[in-house]
Amino acid sequence: MNEQLNKALNVIGKDLISEISKQLISMNKVASGNLLNSLDYKVIEVVDGLTLELLAASYLDVVDKGRRPGKMPPTKAIESWIKVRGINVGKKGIKSTAFAIATSIKHNGIKATNIKQNAINNIMTRMQQLLQKAAVEDIEKEINIILK
Repeated sequence: MNEQLNKALNVIGKDLISEISKQLISMNKVASGNLLNSLDYKVIEVVDGLTLELLAASYLDVVDKGRRPGKMPPTKAIESWIKVRGINVGKKGIKSTAFAIATSIKHNGIKATNIKQNAINNIMTRMQQLLQKAAVEDIEKEINIILK
């Protein structure tokens, strides 16, 4: 029944991944490429229709929503980030630099980027057009089946 809607959601999923990728790159949020490579989507059939699910590495939420000050983040991930970014740590060393960055995050947090919402806003018009057209086509098909 939702054949056209399924196709539309697949197009929207691809557009969303493309737009999130552009946002990450333009905001300089790409270090190793792991986050970019983890971006995917799937269309899921639910009881009352279809839904589009965004798939990504768990830390997309931190990049997107930021992090409030408070708790010290783990330094191991920061050490990896320093290495991937090629940050010159001088005589201090990676562990000391990672600790300093973690302390700063503890006190100041991480600013939100709102990448997901920005991506949705950028594709909203096309998304509405695709969904509207798909819904009409699926409904017309069902009406024709009933009338035959």
